[in-house]
Amino acid sequence: MPFLVEERSEVLWLTLDTPGAPVNIFNRATAAQTLELMRSVDSRRVRAVVIRSAKPNSFINGAGVLLVTYVKTPEAVEEESRVYRQAYAAIRACPVPTVAAIEGSCWGCGLELALQCDHRIASGGHDTSFRLTEMSDYVEVPLFGSTRLLPDAVGMQQALDLLLWDARWGARQALREGLLQEVAPADGFSGAVDAFVRRVLRGQVPSLKTARSRLESDPFAVLSAARARVEDIPPLYHRTFRDTLDLLELTAHGEVGAEHERRGLLATTASTTHPSAKAAYGMFHLRQTAATLAAWKAPAGEHGIALSSAAPDAARLFGELRERQPLTGVRILPAPAAGSRAARAPGPTSPPDPIEEQGRSVTVLVGPGEARAPEDVEVSPPLGAPSAAADSLCWPVANRPFVELRAARGARSALGRALQAAGFQVALSQGNAYGSHQLLGAMLAALAAAVTGGESPNAVDRALRELGLFRRAPALIGALGPGAAAELAARASGAQAPRDLDPALERLAQPADFRAGRDAPELVDELLLWLLPVALDGSFSHPSFVDLAARELLDFPVARLSLCRHLAPDRVRFALERAPARLPARIRARAQAYAAAGKGFYR
Repeated sequence: MPFLVEERSEVLWLTLDTPGAPVNIFNRATAAQTLELMRSVDSRRVRAVVIRSAKPNSFINGAGVLLVTYVKTPEAVEEESRVYRQAYAAIRACPVPTVAAIEGSCWGCGLELALQCDHRIASGGHDTSFRLTEMSDYVEVPLFGSTRLLPDAVGMQQALDLLLWDARWGARQALREGLLQEVAPADGFSGAVDAFVRRVLRGQVPSLKTARSRLESDPFAVLSAARARVEDIPPLYHRTFRDTLDLLELTAHGEVGAEHERRGLLATTASTTHPSAKAAYGMFHLRQTAATLAAWKAPAGEHGIALSSAAPDAARLFGELRERQPLTGVRILPAPAAGSRAARAPGPTSPPDPIEEQGRSVTVLVGPGEARAPEDVEVSPPLGAPSAAADSLCWPVANRPFVELRAARGARSALGRALQAAGFQVALSQGNAYGSHQLLGAMLAALAAAVTGGESPNAVDRALRELGLFRRAPALIGALGPGAAAELAARASGAQAPRDLDPALERLAQPADFRAGRDAPELVDELLLWLLPVALDGSFSHPSFVDLAARELLDFPVARLSLCRHLAPDRVRFALERAPARLPARIRARAQAYAAAGKGFYR
């Protein structure tokens, strides 16, 4: 059974451990067991129920309902989701206090489950995070209570940030916003939960269900501003976002009962049966493929990461990893003296190595040109090239959780898994350039070519919005910096780089208004054709890594599934028919050859 059940000291402890999965999933078996357990609670014998996880990196990551794969009618949604909705309602109606003891990722329906509980305590470790993934990852209207319960719990504005704008909260922010009652140190979390539950039993911790509402005095003004903002996002997402706002407006009016549930089922049906949701579900599987390949056959046990470098980029990454401690399965080790590990010859009189004493597999971060041991990994500067002789790591955009690992000696699975545990998406590459740089450069070169060819930045913004991008040219150039953007665009343009490349990028970096731009669908085709050679011939070692990078770095829309899936031969043929004459001949020829072969990226 998914839950390990223990009754101890008048408390029912439910410890979720989804069999055969790295994270906890609230699947049908979990829902059925939850319903049975909640209905069997005897308040004469049990005074509280605690829901916790056996996986320290995951409280609950999502639901296994998978409506998007086959439901087509409101009746089918109602039938398929019934046991889940009953389970959530049973937690909320439990006759004794319920406690969510949250450790690890509390995402999607995991956050909605926590909202059903009277009390919420969380670990302060970096692994603990709160996020509603339904809209950002699956383009679906949430079904299990967030549109009803979040506004009272955290206020309408914060609810909107979580529901619509992909806000990701750590435990401390969740505490500040009222989602939690206590945050405890990760190292002593189990004991802190015991103490918290004892205070609940003594009546010293009031239920969050009776807490003062955090709903703003005028939630309708907040909703009105959100509706205006939705008009600026890609049209692909309009209906799902507007339906979610309609449900939040019902909540603002105080309607959180049967009518809210009825309209919620209709909205969920509309979103899950839309092609955008089905495409987003496909991207979920591609993410899983990329994650599996990046950590393929990683050895069991904890992995250590240490710094033996004076290079600022290696120190920056190491500092970021250290800030994310504690992490399950990862230890950031005391740094040896710079170069000492590579330079010291082992011998009977040598002092013990502080890294080797740890008894775990270890990666040491070094910088370009610094002394290294064979197993060390070189951290490249933002625009640097991978080392020809050593494994190399690139963090292309510092504020994005994406890194690229170029493994000269094959996959570095232990490091890949450790970086994943630290919250990074990891892509593997090969060759003498980073695939991330190639992808970013092609995107920027295509946009600059359009502007130097006479298009306005407003028209470019309109085309990117129609493609489905939330983050468009100003955000991309701003994240990289103007100098880095120009360098990457020049590399991608090669000998054909226009003289006015820098001025074009400067114009693209300024705020744009898609409303003032002409409708130019051929600009989307031009962009896709620029990206095609990178996907086909670039450094990434598998198409799923291309798709992962396009999503994380370019904001390629999940509603289009993925870049490689979108670049099907038929779609490329269509793009070639509409592409402007300024498209470089080498790009046109490569696209023609690909379309003629008729074979896509995933066979």
